[in-house]
Amino acid sequence: MRIRTLCPHCDSHTVARTSSQLTPTFKEILYQCTNPLCGFTFVVEHVIARGLSPSAIPRPSVDIPFSQRLAQKHPMLSG
Repeated sequence: MRIRTLCPHCDSHTVARTSSQLTPTFKEILYQCTNPLCGFTFVVEHVIARGLSPSAIPRPSVDIPFSQRLAQKHPMLSG
């Protein structure tokens, strides 16, 4: 699956130019519009919002909440 980001101004395709992994769950990605008449450049914040299945090798320093549905099904994950 390829995720495409369109320019919010002209709806043209954009290209990811650089990215910075700031934390294990947060990344900033710099995009640039491919339309030379537009040229909009912007930063997208990519954040892990919630876990859908637990890791078999969890890192203790990484705190990612689980979806409500998974936490209700497995109460030991919510605490």
